[in-house]
Amino acid sequence: HLLRAKVETVEVTPELLVTGATDLLNEVSTSKVTGEEDRYSHTDLYDFAANVEGAEKIYELLNPALKKQDAALSKEIAARFKDVYALLDAKKQGDGYVLYTSLSKQDVKQMSVAINELAEPLSKMGIVLEG
Repeated sequence: HLLRAKVETVEVTPELLVTGATDLLNEVSTSKVTGEEDRYSHTDLYDFAANVEGAEKIYELLNPALKKQDAALSKEIAARFKDVYALLDAKKQGDGYVLYTSLSKQDVKQMSVAINELAEPLSKMGIVLEG
Protein backbone atom coordinates (compact mmCIF):
# COMPACT_ATOMS: atom_id res chain seq x y z
CA HIS A 1 0.00 0.00 0.00
CA LEU A 2 2.98 2.25 0.53
CA LEU A 3 3.80 2.12 -3.18
CA ARG A 4 0.26 3.06 -4.14
CA ALA A 5 0.34 6.00 -1.74
CA LYS A 6 3.63 7.15 -3.22
CA VAL A 7 2.37 6.70 -6.79
CA GLU A 8 -0.75 8.72 -6.06
CA THR A 9 1.32 11.67 -4.87
CA VAL A 10 3.43 11.75 -8.04
CA GLU A 11 2.05 14.01 -10.70
CA VAL A 12 2.11 12.00 -13.91
CA THR A 13 2.72 14.55 -16.64
CA PRO A 14 2.67 13.80 -20.37
CA GLU A 15 6.42 14.48 -20.32
CA LEU A 16 6.92 11.76 -17.72
CA LEU A 17 4.84 9.26 -19.71
CA VAL A 18 6.65 10.08 -22.94
CA THR A 19 9.99 9.64 -21.20
CA GLY A 20 8.78 6.22 -20.03
CA ALA A 21 7.73 5.26 -23.56
CA THR A 22 11.01 6.47 -25.02
CA ASP A 23 12.97 4.60 -22.34
CA LEU A 24 11.16 1.38 -23.26
CA LEU A 25 12.20 1.83 -26.88
CA ASN A 26 15.75 2.80 -25.97
CA GLU A 27 15.99 -0.37 -23.94
CA VAL A 28 15.02 -2.30 -27.05
CA SER A 29 17.58 -0.62 -29.25
CA THR A 30 20.44 -0.79 -26.75
CA SER A 31 20.08 -4.29 -25.35
CA LYS A 32 17.21 -6.30 -26.76
CA VAL A 33 17.97 -5.72 -30.41
CA THR A 34 21.56 -6.87 -29.94
CA GLY A 35 20.43 -10.17 -28.44
CA GLU A 36 22.10 -9.53 -25.11
CA GLU A 37 18.90 -9.54 -23.09
CA ASP A 38 18.27 -13.27 -23.18
CA ARG A 39 21.59 -14.59 -24.29
CA TYR A 40 20.71 -18.10 -23.15
CA SER A 41 16.99 -18.38 -23.76
CA HIS A 42 16.96 -16.50 -27.09
CA THR A 43 13.44 -15.20 -26.62
CA ASP A 44 14.35 -11.53 -27.08
CA LEU A 45 11.57 -10.88 -29.56
CA TYR A 46 8.99 -11.47 -26.82
CA ASP A 47 10.66 -8.81 -24.68
CA PHE A 48 11.09 -6.59 -27.69
CA ALA A 49 7.36 -6.85 -28.50
CA ALA A 50 6.40 -6.26 -24.85
CA ASN A 51 8.43 -3.04 -24.74
CA VAL A 52 6.91 -1.82 -28.00
CA GLU A 53 3.41 -2.61 -26.71
CA GLY A 54 4.15 -0.73 -23.49
CA ALA A 55 5.27 2.32 -25.43
CA GLU A 56 2.21 2.06 -27.67
CA LYS A 57 -0.16 2.03 -24.66
CA ILE A 58 1.39 5.29 -23.47
CA TYR A 59 1.02 6.75 -26.97
CA GLU A 60 -2.64 5.66 -27.10
CA LEU A 61 -3.26 7.33 -23.76
CA LEU A 62 -1.80 10.64 -24.91
CA ASN A 63 -2.87 10.49 -28.55
CA PRO A 64 -6.27 12.25 -28.22
CA ALA A 65 -4.50 15.34 -26.86
CA LEU A 66 -1.65 15.00 -29.35
CA LYS A 67 -4.05 14.80 -32.31
CA LYS A 68 -5.52 18.16 -31.33
CA GLN A 69 -2.13 19.82 -31.06
CA ASP A 70 -0.12 18.10 -33.79
CA ALA A 71 -2.08 15.75 -36.06
CA ALA A 72 0.93 15.20 -38.33
CA LEU A 73 3.10 13.99 -35.44
CA SER A 74 0.30 11.71 -34.25
CA LYS A 75 0.07 10.17 -37.74
CA GLU A 76 3.81 9.76 -38.03
CA ILE A 77 4.04 7.92 -34.69
CA ALA A 78 1.15 5.62 -35.67
CA ALA A 79 2.92 4.83 -38.97
CA ARG A 80 6.20 4.09 -37.17
CA PHE A 81 4.46 1.70 -34.78
CA LYS A 82 2.99 -0.03 -37.85
CA ASP A 83 6.48 -0.42 -39.34
CA VAL A 84 7.84 -1.99 -36.15
CA TYR A 85 4.87 -4.36 -35.85
CA ALA A 86 5.25 -5.39 -39.51
CA LEU A 87 8.84 -6.44 -38.81
CA LEU A 88 7.78 -8.29 -35.65
CA ASP A 89 4.84 -9.99 -37.41
CA ALA A 90 7.20 -11.27 -40.07
CA LYS A 91 9.05 -13.15 -37.33
CA LYS A 92 5.98 -14.74 -35.77
CA GLN A 93 5.94 -18.47 -35.38
CA GLY A 94 2.84 -20.14 -34.01
CA ASP A 95 1.81 -18.25 -30.88
CA GLY A 96 5.20 -16.65 -30.47
CA TYR A 97 8.28 -15.58 -32.33
CA VAL A 98 11.24 -17.26 -33.95
CA LEU A 99 14.36 -17.58 -31.82
CA TYR A 100 16.48 -14.48 -31.77
CA THR A 101 19.47 -16.49 -32.98
CA SER A 102 17.66 -17.22 -36.24
CA LEU A 103 17.57 -13.54 -37.19
CA SER A 104 20.00 -12.36 -39.83
CA LYS A 105 22.22 -9.31 -39.33
CA GLN A 106 19.93 -7.57 -41.82
CA ASP A 107 16.85 -8.41 -39.70
CA VAL A 108 18.51 -7.01 -36.59
CA LYS A 109 19.58 -3.84 -38.41
CA GLN A 110 16.07 -3.34 -39.82
CA MET A 111 14.53 -3.67 -36.38
CA SER A 112 17.06 -1.35 -34.83
CA VAL A 113 16.42 1.31 -37.49
CA ALA A 114 12.62 0.93 -37.15
CA ILE A 115 12.83 1.35 -33.37
CA ASN A 116 15.02 4.44 -33.66
CA GLU A 117 12.68 5.92 -36.28
CA LEU A 118 9.80 5.41 -33.84
CA ALA A 119 11.61 6.70 -30.75
CA GLU A 120 12.50 9.99 -32.43
CA PRO A 121 8.96 11.30 -33.16
CA LEU A 122 7.68 9.67 -29.96
CA SER A 123 10.14 11.69 -27.89
CA LYS A 124 8.80 14.90 -29.49
CA MET A 125 5.32 14.11 -28.21
CA GLY A 126 6.16 15.31 -24.69
CA ILE A 127 7.38 18.68 -25.92
CA VAL A 128 4.23 19.20 -27.99
CA LEU A 129 1.93 18.23 -25.13
CA GLU A 130 3.72 20.28 -22.50
CA GLY A 131 3.44 23.17 -25.00
